[in-house]
Amino acid sequence: MGSYVNNLSVRSKLVLLISAVVFVLLTSVLAVVWVQSRREVRSFIEQDMRARNDAFVAIERYRIKDRALIASLVASRMSVSVDPSDEKQTCAFLQRILDFNGTDAKDSVHADYAAFQTQDGKVLGVVVRGHPVCSPEVMKWRLPDVSSAFVGQDALMTNWESHAGTIYAIYVAKVKRGNSQQIVGAVSIGYMQQDEAARLAKARTGTDVVFWHEGEAGSQEFEPHVFGVSDPRLGAALKGKLPESNKGIEFKADGEQYVLQQITLDPPGVQRENPERVHIGLVESVTQRMRPFVTLEHYLAVLGACSLLIGVGLGVIFSRPLVKPLVGLANVARDVENGKYDGIKRLKVENQHAFASHDEIGILCRAFEGMVGGLKELRAMSKFLSHSACDSLGHCDTSVTLITQRKWMVVLFSDIRDFTAFSEGRDPESVVQRLNQVLGMQAEVVTKQGGDIDKFIGDAMVAWFSGPDRCRRAVEAVREMFAELAAKIGDGAGGQVGVGLHVGEVIVGALGSRQRQDYTAIGSTVNLAARLGSAAKSGQLLISQAVATELGSAVPVRALPPISLKGFAERVAVYEVLFEDSSAPRSAAAA
Repeated sequence: MGSYVNNLSVRSKLVLLISAVVFVLLTSVLAVVWVQSRREVRSFIEQDMRARNDAFVAIERYRIKDRALIASLVASRMSVSVDPSDEKQTCAFLQRILDFNGTDAKDSVHADYAAFQTQDGKVLGVVVRGHPVCSPEVMKWRLPDVSSAFVGQDALMTNWESHAGTIYAIYVAKVKRGNSQQIVGAVSIGYMQQDEAARLAKARTGTDVVFWHEGEAGSQEFEPHVFGVSDPRLGAALKGKLPESNKGIEFKADGEQYVLQQITLDPPGVQRENPERVHIGLVESVTQRMRPFVTLEHYLAVLGACSLLIGVGLGVIFSRPLVKPLVGLANVARDVENGKYDGIKRLKVENQHAFASHDEIGILCRAFEGMVGGLKELRAMSKFLSHSACDSLGHCDTSVTLITQRKWMVVLFSDIRDFTAFSEGRDPESVVQRLNQVLGMQAEVVTKQGGDIDKFIGDAMVAWFSGPDRCRRAVEAVREMFAELAAKIGDGAGGQVGVGLHVGEVIVGALGSRQRQDYTAIGSTVNLAARLGSAAKSGQLLISQAVATELGSAVPVRALPPISLKGFAERVAVYEVLFEDSSAPRSAAAA
């Protein structure tokens, strides 16, 4: 079976994979069915919520008319049994209204506010639950405006916020003198609109209720806030999310999804005012209403999961011969990127059929094996090339001829002092070890400062710097170089270095024969840097006039007497860099 699949073309293998995709498509169809069913359920819930809202409005309108009728009956009783001018008698009557207990278990047990006012707004009596009867303090409160009750023919429903911040629903009726039509004032009956009122409203309709208002007109409080809720969880969840219009909102509380719909109550025959901008909202739990349909969702999910597992299983079975060698090639590619080249051998042993097959996968595996072998050889040779040479190879044509060009760069030449004397009388291993140690420290510093190692000539090193701040970076590299040598070798033999720097135009290219070439720089700039490096004493950095000019005041330097250098007809201006860092060794000249 494995050999047969390996000899199939990639197209044939993909056909097998497409067969597995069919199962995934089945899962997608089931998902569409699930989404559509959920949409239909939401539509049903919305219709049911509208029906509940209508039922709530009908019940509350009847309740409002009932309370308005109670206010009218109280007004009638007051007109025949109370002398409004008698404050004591009026206050006692109002107190009896608050003491009267209702008979409806789903309504307020009793009233919480009762007052009697004249047409000109004078307060003749006011009783508020929790306060003394007609106390002077309460008599001075700003009571609800009931002037509209004297104009219309119907009862008035309004609202009022007490000094304590409690919202009351107020029902007002006109009080006449005896059996005459003379209006002597208006009696008001109020009920607190708090959590208890919301819970009673829920008991009447079976739907959670929320009361909120927008604060007093002219106050600094503009954000709506809840003052009554049938379920304490909803109050915190609705903070900052209350609707500013009649549109509904969706919110979450304790992991459940809810919908709030604002409603308006305008019962016929009752004038309605809303000075405190009180709003009523009905809240439905979408999560609770969706639970009868969760079973269907679970069935669809299980069916989809089974279809997916079947499709994945078949896909794994038929795609394994295709995918396994490709995954192995990807892993080998990552190893090659990290300098590890032996993974291709292990991959070939594990996938002998793939490497021996005649399809596209076999061709790719064999070509990749040859490529890794070539990269291994190239990686082994790259350590003998400078970074510039390696970068230039990327721009070469198929003949692998490196680009020859003119460049402006800083050339650094460092030379280990008295290394010939150090090597005499010592075994070759220790000499090479000390040489690699010193040159290695220098190379690391140069690379850190963005330079490039051109070559090592015996105990000397040639490096380049180009780009912005090339001279400053070269000087900084030398400073760190001296500090590293002083810290790790000190005055030990073979650790004393002199350095020369020069900046100018050089010719960079491949020099040598067709069989052996060296990518390097030539020109007078290189020669002058080499002469300065040879002239520098241990721990001394000599720079040319060009380097000193480019550095400007960025680095302190000291002019030395011009010196004669081999290959230059005239004496050359020379400067010594003065290192302020105490870790850098002082030159013999500076000492």
